[in-house]
Amino acid sequence: MVFTDSVSGRMKIIMIVFCLVVGIYLVQKINVLKNHNDFISSPESARRTDDIALLSIKDTELKKSQGHYAISVWMFIDDWNYRFGQEKVILQKKTDNLTLPKISLDPYKNDLRIHTNVLNDDQTSYQTELKTLITTANSSFDDDGIAEFSCSGDYIYNKTSSVYVSSDSAGSAVDTTSWTNAINCANIGISQEVVIENIPLQKWVNVIFNMNNRALEVYMNGKLYQTKAFDNLIDPIILNTGTIEIAPLGGFGGYISKVQYYPYYITSEKAWSIYKGGFGDAFESTLDRFNMSLSFYKDSVEQNKMYLF
Repeated sequence: MVFTDSVSGRMKIIMIVFCLVVGIYLVQKINVLKNHNDFISSPESARRTDDIALLSIKDTELKKSQGHYAISVWMFIDDWNYRFGQEKVILQKKTDNLTLPKISLDPYKNDLRIHTNVLNDDQTSYQTELKTLITTANSSFDDDGIAEFSCSGDYIYNKTSSVYVSSDSAGSAVDTTSWTNAINCANIGISQEVVIENIPLQKWVNVIFNMNNRALEVYMNGKLYQTKAFDNLIDPIILNTGTIEIAPLGGFGGYISKVQYYPYYITSEKAWSIYKGGFGDAFESTLDRFNMSLSFYKDSVEQNKMYLF
């Protein structure tokens, strides 16, 4: 944008007003001035040729919550056969061995799954459940109160001694080829899942999950789909940690857009407002393709230049 002596007063006013409108719009888009984080403002392909996520966001880049948050994501599925037979992860928030939560497409059916861990390895209730399984499988198990356990690959693992726990009272080692005498923990109640059946194809869909230490709420297209109360509580500190990965592990056959992180538990009215806001910002997407500068000239000589964006 260039101002010269030949530009009339009215035109200058129009151009200045235009710059102000654009400037206000851009200020509103700056994350630091908003009460939430925005990522991927316009549609991008979710197909990945490798296991690297389309975007990874560390917890240090997210606004801090008080033990509750919400994530909104828009998706468009156009090829169900892409990576058929494999789990197709749309988005996940991970910290160590926890997912809080993970949104994925079923390997075979057009179902959307929202899965979250409820218990951490370090939580007392989880350790108690694992030790109960060990005692049931091996009556000679002696809890020394020191060893810590985890459920690794569906089998109980002693993190302290770095061995899989055996059901053999003689204490023989677990054969990790056949998993003979290994104690299965695949069905231990450490996770919760919400399944949205028959997710629409060839259509933009908005999914929002509301998360706190007691429950998970799932909205689809602005309407509450299901509330899942947890049998156990999640440590609120854990909810503020972890990395958000968008379309990791190969992604899915389609597009993803307008991913938003809210560091608070949103209301149903807010969920509807997010949905009505649409899957992308056409104006912002257009602006991203251009630069705008403001130049001041006197006698055809540039006196000053300022880049607006």
